Amino acid sequence: MPGGNLIMSGDGHKDWVAGVAFHPAGTHLASASGDCTVKIWDFAQKRCTVTLTEHTAAVWNAAFHSTGDYLASCSLDHSVRLWDLHTSRCRLAFRGHVDSVNEVVWQPHTNNFATGSSDKTVSLWDMRTGLCAQTLYGHLNSGKELSPSALTVCPYIAIYDTDTFGFYRTSEPPLLQLSRRCHRER
Repeated sequence: MPGGNLIMSGDGHKDWVAGVAFHPAGTHLASASGDCTVKIWDFAQKRCTVTLTEHTAAVWNAAFHSTGDYLASCSLDHSVRLWDLHTSRCRLAFRGHVDSVNEVVWQPHTNNFATGSSDKTVSLWDMRTGLCAQTLYGHLNSGKELSPSALTVCPYIAIYDTDTFGFYRTSEPPLLQLSRRCHRER
């Protein structure tokens, strides 16, 4: 990067890195990898301090909770794992998608997060109960892109893929669906 100083490099994964996320305090970085792990990198120590290993397939992405105490990671193994960063242990495994979970996004300052999957659904989860609160259907492509800014305006969520934009009220069926192709809600 022109004019920037390299703080540290992320050597340590045994396969490609699919996604990274910054800790809310800016002190750590999480990296998700094809080697089925998530690594937590400490900027002060300039090294990986924790490796999270319970996924059984490639990990696509990770997201820190706004408190910085938890990390959610999503994987090709169809699951999302909630990690307690104080103990470095998996607190819960969230299952319900029938294909790869490609994206995870926290609703800021709540215990809720959304997941986008290759099964063309988006699910809303409660980390306290481990239950899926709602599943949204109707996308033509995998749910890879979720808008975290839209999650701040409760109870709505915006979801987009290559062909469709969806704006949903999370406690009811979709309010608005815009698409370049016709399709019906399931």
